[in-house]
Amino acid sequence: MVLLVRNQKGYTLIEMLIVLMIVMMITTISIIFFKVDQPEDPVKQFLDSFEKDIFFMQQYSVTNQKSLSLIFNRSENYYYITDIQGNTKLIIRHYNPQIKVDLYSFSVPFRYNTTGLPLNPGSFFVIYKNKAYKVIFPFGKGRFYVNEL
Repeated sequence: MVLLVRNQKGYTLIEMLIVLMIVMMITTISIIFFKVDQPEDPVKQFLDSFEKDIFFMQQYSVTNQKSLSLIFNRSENYYYITDIQGNTKLIIRHYNPQIKVDLYSFSVPFRYNTTGLPLNPGSFFVIYKNKAYKVIFPFGKGRFYVNEL
């Protein structure tokens, strides 16, 4: 009896399908775990952006020894940061129209002096649906904090 020895070079269809299935499963799992975290709460998104913009404003004032102004346009749901003359808008930030901003004791325009302290401390309310938050800029502090009411 003569045995024919076949030269096996390559993979069978089953082997390729198994490898392809494993690669697809790993890809699917990695996409699920590596998706970008977007805050789903518009207030959280607003406060995160606001915090970064205020930090930029403070750092810019200290670094460049120039005061910037923060101005809210509540009727069109945005705020902007501009130089003290109002010629150049450095940041324009729109926010969710369902968010209401009540400027309570917050003086507009809000400014930092060249040492990084607020020139006109105060507070304002951020209201979204049935939740309210109070954003407070205290005297003698460079940062602000938020209280949920």
